[in-house]
Amino acid sequence: MAEYIFVLGRTGDLCRWELVSVLARKKISYQTIFSSSDIFHLSTTTPLDLGVLMGILGGTVKIAEVFGKIENSNENSLIDKIISHFQETEERKIIFGLSGYQTVSFHVLKQWNKSVKEGLEELNLIARYLLPTEGTTLSSVVLKKQKAREILVVGEGENFVLAQTLAITDFEDWGKRDFGRPAVDPGHGMLPLKVARMMINLGGSEFHVPNSELSLLDPFCGVGTILQEAMFLGFKVLGSDQSREALEKTRKNLDFLKNNFKLQNPNDQLFQLEATQLTQKIPKESIDLIVTEPYLGPMEGETQNLKNIILGLEKLYLGCFREWLSLLTNDGKIVIALPSFKVGNQQIFVKKPIDICETLGYTLFAGPYPYSRPQARVIRNIYILKKHGSH
Repeated sequence: MAEYIFVLGRTGDLCRWELVSVLARKKISYQTIFSSSDIFHLSTTTPLDLGVLMGILGGTVKIAEVFGKIENSNENSLIDKIISHFQETEERKIIFGLSGYQTVSFHVLKQWNKSVKEGLEELNLIARYLLPTEGTTLSSVVLKKQKAREILVVGEGENFVLAQTLAITDFEDWGKRDFGRPAVDPGHGMLPLKVARMMINLGGSEFHVPNSELSLLDPFCGVGTILQEAMFLGFKVLGSDQSREALEKTRKNLDFLKNNFKLQNPNDQLFQLEATQLTQKIPKESIDLIVTEPYLGPMEGETQNLKNIILGLEKLYLGCFREWLSLLTNDGKIVIALPSFKVGNQQIFVKKPIDICETLGYTLFAGPYPYSRPQARVIRNIYILKKHGSH
């Protein structure tokens, strides 16, 4: 039996459901031990390939393997357990750092680091520790640049769980695909790359075939963020947009991806079409997964016309759902971000298309999973819909 701790990004619910979806897709059997807004602790009967999982997940920051559990009233045993763990590696020089989750303060963390260092030096080992510059956790950037070994100390009830980080998000790779791509459109509230990845993974949980056999469509492709991440994962991608300029940017970004990353058999098609006219070009029952962020309405400005804005958005989304139904295979799903608007202390949802989805031929499978930047007026709410008749 092996135990692992997945450290989740700041949108905990979305990150957790992405992880659960990926584990289901890969047919990994597990038991949940502990779950919180930033931690998912599980056990498996067989070891996990952490590198592969980290390469798929968009919402997981770190993955660590558990090596101990200590009562939180026994700090001396905690220090001894960490020192003993480092001894097993037979390294003479150790750069390390402790990161605390749930109930661990910075002051306590600093003292524990110091005690571990002193214990290692008593064993004639050379030791140096790193402290978080913010909060109680070390960043992936620091861990990679310092080549440091990180120990997670996670408060779970009356125990501290100890785990060594074995995989961290490849921030350089993400940065290259995000900031290195040639075409962007920041004026239109671009979907973050990692959220696009999570949306794709949320939709793929029940397809137990290689991604290369699955077709993914984004009917509002913009500059191609979702298509880019889907192609990176091996999907056959199709994109459409009513804007020729947007499609030109998408083409540049997809070509950049093909030229700079080792993709196997990249396959893409782009169409200049309204999202409600896709059956003109795309064969019926040919799409396994639709993943998209449609037009969400004005991202800034007055809310006095909000009622009319919502009516217009509902009309657009209902038209899309009707059009897309015939495109989906019998196992097909839609993963879509729909908006809600902050008005004072209220949050007003655009949800009529979800409320009546059963009459349109869909079942609400999961959601909403909210995502927003701090102080944002418009909140993305991610829903997963299944076509009626899906297994």
